[in-house]
Amino acid sequence: MTDSDVEGHLRAPVTPEPVRRGDRSAWHSFVWAGLSFGTTKLAVFVSTLVLARLLVPEDFGVVAAAMTVIAIFEIGLDLGVGSALIHDQEKGITPRVQTAFTLNVGVAVLLTGAFVAAAPLVALWFRVPDQVDVFRAVAFYLLIRSLGQVHDAVLRRDLDFRRRTRAEIARALTRLVVSVVLAFAGMGVWALVWGLLAAEVAGTVVNWLLVPFRPRFTVDRTAVPTLLSFGLAVVAVQAVSVISTNADYLAIGRVLGAEDLGQYTMAYRLPELLIDNVYWIFSSIALPLYSRARAEGTAESFKDSMLRALTLLTFFGFPMGTALALVARDAVPVLFSEQWLPAVVPMVLLALAAGVNAIGYASGDIFPALGRPGLLLRLDIVFATVETAAFFLIASRGITAVAWVHLVSGVVYMACRIVVANRLVGSSLAECGRAMLPAVWVSLGTAALAAPVLVLMEPGVASLAAVIAAGAAGGALGALLGARSTVADLLRTVTSRVR
Repeated sequence: MTDSDVEGHLRAPVTPEPVRRGDRSAWHSFVWAGLSFGTTKLAVFVSTLVLARLLVPEDFGVVAAAMTVIAIFEIGLDLGVGSALIHDQEKGITPRVQTAFTLNVGVAVLLTGAFVAAAPLVALWFRVPDQVDVFRAVAFYLLIRSLGQVHDAVLRRDLDFRRRTRAEIARALTRLVVSVVLAFAGMGVWALVWGLLAAEVAGTVVNWLLVPFRPRFTVDRTAVPTLLSFGLAVVAVQAVSVISTNADYLAIGRVLGAEDLGQYTMAYRLPELLIDNVYWIFSSIALPLYSRARAEGTAESFKDSMLRALTLLTFFGFPMGTALALVARDAVPVLFSEQWLPAVVPMVLLALAAGVNAIGYASGDIFPALGRPGLLLRLDIVFATVETAAFFLIASRGITAVAWVHLVSGVVYMACRIVVANRLVGSSLAECGRAMLPAVWVSLGTAALAAPVLVLMEPGVASLAAVIAAGAAGGALGALLGARSTVADLLRTVTSRVR
């Protein structure tokens, strides 16, 4: 994870079908989530372009270290009750919602205090003992975020992504303005810190304005056991996932220090902005959609939903991961400046890993939607343990070696996870292979035309433009040869929802 915000679609039939109310809701949710993504990530990208030239790698490394620890603390921020509210699909502001808010804020107060107290040890772990105040300040992110999390869960539960978009845009634009202005003023690492906190305040305020919910700080004792029985299982899954996801940051920060962590953070920046955050759009609506499919649909339709998710997410993720790996050599110095050249090779590997992650995002929310988060937890524990140990063992060899671990472990993990998901929904590996085949065709086409251009041209702006053009042409050729039905399906989906 970086200092940016700490965080399967639907297999279509061959012939168009009438647009049902649920389909419209899902489609509109995705459109509004996409608008939120486009606006917020454009703001993040612009701020990154500016800040990468005003700040040094160590500044990014210190904030990345703080946000890595925040991600771990944030695991228990709402005890999973937000996910429980979404899963339950209740209507309105019920006593369970009030209880969820009370639990959320209470836990946040405890976690914020614990982080402030532990700040000296955290700074020592990341080998930046002179930056204790940065860690103490970032701790208040937890408290601010807790005040709007249940409001956000209500919007997600109701698939009201149109209004939720406003909060995300307010958060992104506030961060852009505050961070860039303070960086120009010479505030250094504090430009990133104050931008982060100001953004969270803005997002929380907008959430309160959007959701007609005024907390009473009450606890419904009958609601607590049911909220926690589901929520804690989700938290356990998230805990393993977050620790595994951030283990590379913990290892690099501890073994190599803040400057190398800053370079690794920048290597992650484009894969995160251009790939992972598109997955996040789906993830933000997947649990409510899958929960609704469970409540209203059949086992066959549930399987079809996961397979269609696999097709659409890999159709995006595989080619994008391939394309970003090909442009990394030229994109890093052109966009961020020469001081970030050590990030090039790690970015290639992390882009490929991000592409493979499409498989997991297509199936991950199946487990909680079916009330089986514990099954995913057992799988995650095994892989998280092995991966974390590998990160710490290999970190002394540099950030490229760490990125290799990320890619290899990701491929193995995704293969295992899709096998388990198949057993849950009744699909087969052959069906999953057919679902991913269009993405493979487009990825091969992209690489076939772009790679020779990359090899033959000298690094620079001209090479960047030529590789992008060749990759686009190759992707189109791959789609023509092996993904025409998927493209037609996407066009039918768009036109049927627009009408």
